[in-house]
Amino acid sequence: MLDMFFTMLSNEGNVNDNVFKSRVRVEFVFRGVLDLSGYEENLMRIVQKIKRYDRVMEYLNFNVGAALLHSKPENANRWFNMVIDECGLSLFDICEGLCSIHGVTTDQLEGYLRSRVAKTGKLDMSVITAFNNSVKQLGTNERSGIMLFEEGIRSASPEEYNALVQNVQKCLLSPEASLRIFEFMDQRLMFRCYSREVSENTFESMKKWGARLKCPSQSMPLHEFCTMLERAADPGKALSIISNFTKNRIKIPTSFISSQPFEIITEKIGAVRDGGVYLSFLTMFDTEDYDKLVTSFTCLLLDRSAAANVPERQMIPLCSAALLPYRINDFPQEQLAKMKKLILEILEFRMADNYRPNLEAKIIKSKECEKPVRDALLKMIKNSRSSRKKTGLGGIINTMFNRDK
Repeated sequence: MLDMFFTMLSNEGNVNDNVFKSRVRVEFVFRGVLDLSGYEENLMRIVQKIKRYDRVMEYLNFNVGAALLHSKPENANRWFNMVIDECGLSLFDICEGLCSIHGVTTDQLEGYLRSRVAKTGKLDMSVITAFNNSVKQLGTNERSGIMLFEEGIRSASPEEYNALVQNVQKCLLSPEASLRIFEFMDQRLMFRCYSREVSENTFESMKKWGARLKCPSQSMPLHEFCTMLERAADPGKALSIISNFTKNRIKIPTSFISSQPFEIITEKIGAVRDGGVYLSFLTMFDTEDYDKLVTSFTCLLLDRSAAANVPERQMIPLCSAALLPYRINDFPQEQLAKMKKLILEILEFRMADNYRPNLEAKIIKSKECEKPVRDALLKMIKNSRSSRKKTGLGGIINTMFNRDK
């Protein structure tokens, strides 16, 4: 019908003038495009026809967009993307035009910009400029920018992180929004603490940004720890490195405990094979789930040593961590006792899986195995032969170790 309508108008002469001769004609075109907004192929066809008529298209650009932002945001995103691709408008043009439409809010404009970032995979200066100009005109609230920049961070490649960190700080954001975006970025970087794709400048930028927000970055010290850990060749060096980070415990999300970086860190710590180092490492972190931290760490070490057919290599230092009188300063002693107890429970539960015919002899001959540790491990071996696995603990371990990230 719109095709026929524009054909009729073109037969009458100047289409731009003819459309605006009556409110009925304008409303017909407006409603027709709104109805087509859910049908991309048909919408594309009519836009390609209408874009020849600049006054009509200019009217539709923002009025259709504003109406869709109120009623069907997903269709508004489709409309604006099409206008950019077909009519050559920029994000700045679109946001500037929408700011002049009564009733359009900052949240609605941000929703569109977020969808554009999701579509293109880039939060570049064109988006940031459009956002800043919009909030200058429409005002901001404590949430403004959060959705947009979280989408930008999710879409960005590690090589783009530093520029993104710099650009966020140029935006007109509330203190609450700035803090929320900072924490989102900081947590994402924690999962890339070992990545060579993330530049040192990115972590430095996060450190400075955190200082300005009075919220210390957690990704920076974790990255520094990983870098220094590469030089931890013996227990003394490892303890020295860990002590540098223990005062201000690195706060990690529970999901980090199930991540690949944590596996890498555990492998590096495990190479030292020292109970004191293990216990110091476990108390270096601040987490909401110490049980999962201890379980994941212990099981990863046991699995690797069992796969290499040398289970005693990790059984001995783990048992040492649980039984020998290591004291960790500035850490709740009740929590420390619970961690030691859990290590022993996991060792006993996993003994049947990790047992090898020569395990007892290796433990007895080991020069690294002190008497309390030797006695405890030999007792576990004996118990594993005469009793079934404790299904209760097994359920706990499986729940903690396989918890969703």
